[in-house]
Amino acid sequence: MDEAFELGPSYQSGGRSTHSLPYIMRASPTHRDEAEKLFWADPETYYIIESPWLLSGGFPADTGNTFSFFPKVQNLEVTFMSERDLIRCNDDDFEIRWDEVRKFWNVLQERFPSVKHVVLNHSHESPERFRDDHSVSIALRALMRTCPQSLDARILIVDDAQSVKNRRAIDGEELMWERPLYQYGADGQWKKLAPYWQRTTILMPLKGFRGPAGLFESERYQGKRLWYQLIAVDVLAIEALDRYHFDEGRSIPFDCPVVDCDAHFDKAGQWMLHSITHDIKQMDWHWVNVLPGEVRSVFDARKKDLAEKRERTNGSVGLHELYNNRGSEERMELEKAMIHQLENDEDWYTGQQDVRESTLYENFEAEMTPWCCEDDTGLLGSANLGISQVQPTQKGGHSSSTLLSPVQTTFFQYESFLLSSTLLGFARAEFILWPARIPVPIFLLDYWPVSAFTGLSGVLYGNYREKKVATAILTERRERIGRDIERIRRDIEGVKGDMEVLEELERILGWWTK
Repeated sequence: MDEAFELGPSYQSGGRSTHSLPYIMRASPTHRDEAEKLFWADPETYYIIESPWLLSGGFPADTGNTFSFFPKVQNLEVTFMSERDLIRCNDDDFEIRWDEVRKFWNVLQERFPSVKHVVLNHSHESPERFRDDHSVSIALRALMRTCPQSLDARILIVDDAQSVKNRRAIDGEELMWERPLYQYGADGQWKKLAPYWQRTTILMPLKGFRGPAGLFESERYQGKRLWYQLIAVDVLAIEALDRYHFDEGRSIPFDCPVVDCDAHFDKAGQWMLHSITHDIKQMDWHWVNVLPGEVRSVFDARKKDLAEKRERTNGSVGLHELYNNRGSEERMELEKAMIHQLENDEDWYTGQQDVRESTLYENFEAEMTPWCCEDDTGLLGSANLGISQVQPTQKGGHSSSTLLSPVQTTFFQYESFLLSSTLLGFARAEFILWPARIPVPIFLLDYWPVSAFTGLSGVLYGNYREKKVATAILTERRERIGRDIERIRRDIEGVKGDMEVLEELERILGWWTK
């Protein structure tokens, strides 16, 4: 290296200087290239992307990240959502979807041409049937074994261990777990590199939200972002309580604030580990409430600020209002503008020959329906939806005590992120089908028989009263319904053992094919 190129002892000794590299990259044209190389090659910094986006083809329309950033990334962390994306179930057996495995690596290298190090982050314990007495599941093993030779791939999993105790007991046995980093070697052996992996994970920058597609996605993004920030307040409060007692040389032992829990903490980190491993049902409340006064005031102010921002977002005049307050001709013009942007704007390229078949346009079409935003139940945006809260929404219709079928019960098994500022902001969010755990897209509700609009569907579409509306939607979307039915038929192939669920799905699908 050029002797004049000095970064300072902090960076050269393996430490991290807060300003050295960014400063040189901006201020020194002579050394900018060298500084940029070191910046992107930092071995402790990883940029994060989600596996479903890669498996769906990695198209610009399906991500809020800017593509111009991707070619610079050398260290990539991929959050791996579900093994079922790579597994095809057949009765009691299953097989690897090798076409999806190959697609994963092909798309990853195409979108990130400079990537050198990849870590697959699987943050859920794999089902026993997918593990085969191995720490790494069969699907993830298939991914690792097919990794291109030019990449250094590793996998971060949840694994059994003796070093960390989980206080939640199952059948009288304490669970033991850790988050190890594994690597698949050239000799065909799996090597545990570390029981815990320390790194900095960075979200990639957003692209510009331009045009109707940008406005539509911006509203969804803001709602999701504010909801995540609200959730984070209570999570950070757990750490704040630990730091209040043991940070900066303090050592103030304290007892667990949960009623009927006799745990005692006299060292830093014990409380945080306890809060994670303790039975989550006993901790379903606001952690900010247990903070000391001076610390609590800071968190209360933050929570109030986020709540006010969320309220302003809920009350803002967005694309829904612009769309639904216009006449039919103006709505058609907006639809044409949306289609034109998806066909011509490279930042919103869908990868589909007909953009109306893209996920983004299907989301737009489903959410812009005039009745989609109506709600006379007072429950939209509630963070505590449940069966007991469902009220009758149809004229002369169904009681809230109506027994729900397994498929209707599905829609109570929602992911926490669905509870965004508008609830309907994630119309393509996947639900977990209980008990078979098949992903079911929420837009299936668009095609639900009117007689079945009870339960959560009644909450979501409170004013959906007239059968002529359902008939109009069915006529307008007949071709898309057919495609979705075929997709759903393929999805249920792996749950033939759950006959009750299968028969219910087949009954509903048959209703639509008559």
